[in-house]
Amino acid sequence: MIIIEIISSICKVVMFLTTCYLFFNGLKYRNNENLIFSFWYLSVFSLIDSVLYIYFILINKDINSYKSISNWTQLIYILIEFNIISNFLLEINKIKFKKLLRIIIVLLSLIIFCVTFINNWSFKEKYYSIITIIELVFINSLSIRYLLFISPDIPDLNSKQKSIIVKGIFLFINITSPYYVIIQYVISTPNSIMSALSFINDIGYTVLFIYIIKSLKCQYKK
Repeated sequence: MIIIEIISSICKVVMFLTTCYLFFNGLKYRNNENLIFSFWYLSVFSLIDSVLYIYFILINKDINSYKSISNWTQLIYILIEFNIISNFLLEINKIKFKKLLRIIIVLLSLIIFCVTFINNWSFKEKYYSIITIIELVFINSLSIRYLLFISPDIPDLNSKQKSIIVKGIFLFINITSPYYVIIQYVISTPNSIMSALSFINDIGYTVLFIYIIKSLKCQYKK
């Protein structure tokens, strides 16, 4: 258990430093394409979550307050994250009914938030794992489609930037989602295990942010 705590702490520090690096690089490369630059906003929400963690957990040792606040901030973050990723993948894949799919995704996000709010977090975690499976299949399908069939054999700068982010998204979703689903359906007490293995999430976000940084900086390489 001590080893897991050490690994978790290291992963949190690495993720925080990567998030800061993405945030400041995003300020520097604001002129980048809007579709790609939208991923920079993920670093803003991640920093907010990190600040809450530092203030409530590390400084005040107030775990209950952190959980009550972070539950909502993380839910909002996840929903915005899914909308940014799905909007990006729908756009670059040139999906015929992308406008309809965007509306469906936005409505689904609002429904999830409203149901969670009305039920005051009594909405069962296993229901969320079903949504995670849908998200996993949806994002993987669009990512693989772009990398295998849409991405040009001789990419220009713009398509190279997009391919870098798609690779990051593919790695991110396949690092963070499967373990969450497996734990919810296999482990009898998933919450305790989920907390111990939260560093897997940190690894996934670190990988995603590294690829976003590479994409943002790609335009300015000589």
